Amino acid sequence: GSPDDFKAFVDAAHARGSAGILDVVYNHATGQSPLIRLNNQGTFGPPTASNPWANTSARHPFNVFNDMNHESPLTQIWLDRANRYWMDEYHVDGYRYDLSKGFTQRQSNDVGAWNAYDASRVALLTRMADSLWAAHPDALIILEHLGDPREERDLAAYGREEGFPGMMLWNKMPDEYAESAMGYLGNRASLTRAYPPNNDYPIWGQIAYQESHDEQWQLYQLRTFG
Repeated sequence: GSPDDFKAFVDAAHARGSAGILDVVYNHATGQSPLIRLNNQGTFGPPTASNPWANTSARHPFNVFNDMNHESPLTQIWLDRANRYWMDEYHVDGYRYDLSKGFTQRQSNDVGAWNAYDASRVALLTRMADSLWAAHPDALIILEHLGDPREERDLAAYGREEGFPGMMLWNKMPDEYAESAMGYLGNRASLTRAYPPNNDYPIWGQIAYQESHDEQWQLYQLRTFG
């Protein structure tokens, strides 16, 4: 709907005690994005070396479209303003950041290296959190990180001692939920990972989910394999 429709939707959610959280993609952009087209090859081609927002080549193996450079001061300004805008203008309560592990600027085409602890990536994400919490101390931050447990622990704990909400981490469990629903008793049947503490994770910060836009529909799996 229209911008006013979305504002009414968020207001209605709040009236019912629900939060409004946006699913946002800040680690990559298509060739149609103004941030790419201002300095790019051809009409919708990849960014050139003069592009201050995007990398000419992706820094990680799971990139889609054009990889944003989160170490660039201009990219950080764009990101911080976008974060504040939706909260100021539409009163959303926070964000779920798609592929937050893609914020890294440490070049690697190796999945194992990309999944390993990356202090520079932690610094980029905590910088973003600091900027958002400075304007909106109660802002909810959910990271689709799926990374090294030590890195997730550091992100989940960040800011909590100062009274901020900390960051929540995506806890991928579609197989566990599907196999439990189908009555399987294998290793994946246990749902204990949905309830912290577990796997040496902190007692906070986990968003256990049974389905997302990256997984097969649960009902399809149950009808096909159950």
